[in-house]
Amino acid sequence: MSDLHPAPKNEMQMPGSAPQHSDPPESGQIPRPQWMGLLAKARPERLAAALAGLELPGHSWARAPETGAVMVRGRMGGSGAPFNLGEMTVTRCALRLDSGEIGHAYVQGRDKAHATRAALVDALMQGPRAAELRAAVLEPLAAAAAADSAARAGKAAATKVDFFTMVRGKTDGHGRCSPFRRFRRYGARGRPRLPRQPRCNGAPRHLA
Repeated sequence: MSDLHPAPKNEMQMPGSAPQHSDPPESGQIPRPQWMGLLAKARPERLAAALAGLELPGHSWARAPETGAVMVRGRMGGSGAPFNLGEMTVTRCALRLDSGEIGHAYVQGRDKAHATRAALVDALMQGPRAAELRAAVLEPLAAAAAADSAARAGKAAATKVDFFTMVRGKTDGHGRCSPFRRFRRYGARGRPRLPRQPRCNGAPRHLA
């Protein structure tokens, strides 16, 4: 297994070629980093099903699919100092269509066929078939991902617990409960000793 070091955004470079820079997306189009992330996180069977009815062009390998590991980083609380969370298995590849477009893909796991499909879609999205791929592949994948996210949120909401604190009190001599000073006396060894409390009207003894 080799260590994979993804190139910085907009700086992925093919061997023997100049760096490629994504053009600003036109109105109504999906930015390239967004569709590459959608393809990388899509389930392999969903991407395969979306491409099943499409005619895919021929391609040649610029970098055959290979599996390695990348370090996943996180931040404490989402905004703190970064730290190394752990390594993740990743498969990457790069291909060139017969028409000249170059596609890249990084996907989690060891599924080389999934990486190939993702790279094909990335390359096709840069050509004249972008609208076709957007309607047939990207939009269904985005809808499925949104449904999965909503389902996870629903399961999490079903287990939500609201915590509250019960305030202990004592009667003030008129039958009313008033705030009670917790450590008012000290024992012979200097430890705080709780005073005995009378029951509040209507309160169970174990809550008084």
